[in-house]
Amino acid sequence: MENKNQLLLRLELIKVLDSWKRQLKPMIWKGLDEQTYLHIEELLKMGLGRLLEGFITILVGVNLIPSVADQISLATSGNVTGSAASILNLVTLFFALGIMIAGVNIAIGGLQDVGLI
Repeated sequence: MENKNQLLLRLELIKVLDSWKRQLKPMIWKGLDEQTYLHIEELLKMGLGRLLEGFITILVGVNLIPSVADQISLATSGNVTGSAASILNLVTLFFALGIMIAGVNIAIGGLQDVGLI
């Protein structure tokens, strides 16, 4: 019974929000024709998608860092010594930097698509 009531409440909320959107659209976009409005709406969706891609990239990369660090420590405990071991230990750092840079670049691309940058 509760699930049915929750579903009905959600449907009612969606109806109210949709009616508000229809009422506010002309007020927000005064002077724009329908084609321009649709183009702006499409750009906003595309920018949001790019931002989500950036955050997902960062999230997956951060979750992979412990696995990479474990494998590097296993490789270092073998026959690797001296400067080779130092360079091998830096792989985790460069992996983390690469993930950060990729995620930020994707997010910046999304903001550029929208026109905020």
